[in-house]
Amino acid sequence: MRSGVSERLPLVSAMLALLRTLLMVLVCCGELVVLASGAPPSAAQGQPALPPIGDTTALRISAEAGRADAQYLLGVAYMTGVGLAKDFTEAMRWFRLAADQGLADALTAVGLMFDTGRGVKADPEEAAKWYLRAAALGDVEAFNSLAALYETGRGVPLDAAEAATWLRRSAEKGDARGQYLLGLRHHQGHGVQQDIALAVSLLRQSASQGFADAQFTIGMVYLQGQGVAVDAGEGIQWLRKAADQGHVAAQNNLAIAYATGAGVGRDPREAIRWWQTAADAGDAMAAANLAAMYVAGNGVQPDPSRAVYWWREAAQQGLARAQAELGSALVVGRGTSPDFAEGYMWLVLAAERANDDEREEFTNKRDAARTRLTPREIEDAERRANAWTIRFEQEQDRSR
Repeated sequence: MRSGVSERLPLVSAMLALLRTLLMVLVCCGELVVLASGAPPSAAQGQPALPPIGDTTALRISAEAGRADAQYLLGVAYMTGVGLAKDFTEAMRWFRLAADQGLADALTAVGLMFDTGRGVKADPEEAAKWYLRAAALGDVEAFNSLAALYETGRGVPLDAAEAATWLRRSAEKGDARGQYLLGLRHHQGHGVQQDIALAVSLLRQSASQGFADAQFTIGMVYLQGQGVAVDAGEGIQWLRKAADQGHVAAQNNLAIAYATGAGVGRDPREAIRWWQTAADAGDAMAAANLAAMYVAGNGVQPDPSRAVYWWREAAQQGLARAQAELGSALVVGRGTSPDFAEGYMWLVLAAERANDDEREEFTNKRDAARTRLTPREIEDAERRANAWTIRFEQEQDRSR
């Protein structure tokens, strides 16, 4: 990034990793999947409508009376903490009661609990059994969850083709997530025959349903001409739709488009607006790009102190370029009071985390800062850098 705006990653090189990450969303963010179908299970014929999920008192009355749909929603309330304190064990108990009555959503939810080890010991093989029972009833979330297991070989044999089969069933039922993930596969030829036209069709179907990941991806496909003719107008349109839904990668890339004039009229102020939005949501790259705009005075008055603020936000998230820029600012006192020791600490981290293109530059900056410190200060700063790395890696592990 050389203290300037970061470039987009080539979509082809990133899409397969993105596919694997998205399939694992079913494991990492399971409560979202349980609720992904939107509306609660329909009331059985002749039964009154269920109370809203937040009305847990009324919901419990119906659940204790044996209504499977109420039992399922009470489980969701315990799982998500809506109206009740989170309690995965209680969530599992209510999901099991509903599943025992054959409710597809509940069968999938029980599988999810075994998949993620919430309320029960993690057991991917057992999860697969529950997903298969739900899949037999046509539950699309079960299809998607089985795809995730086969993609990663958790509880079932590693089998990309089988994963694609389950995604195809999901897509054929009109599920936006299934359409999206299958579209990524056909774009890359991963577990299926590469078919760009089909990939674009599936991605557009998903995007048209408002699925933000698909809107972002199809936007990048058109912007970069990945298997289609470049159409900047079409690409920007889809990026904006995703960005309006809070998709930070879309916000970042839309900001880059406005900063560089790619597909839209160059508008640094609009770039800053989108980077500010993404940075406020905690995105490190957006924070770094925002800092670069304050350094250059591009679309704003130059403001070294605001740049330091945003470099620090990005540095705390492990972005090596931001760590290098923050360290350099602290060493020379640009936008902040000079602090050789802290500056050196960040430069140590930047050199350790640098990619091949950055390593020499960051190492030279680190070594130059080192000459300003006593041996004891160097030892203390390096100890602090090591402690930061340990804390950061622990936080990363907890978030996975």
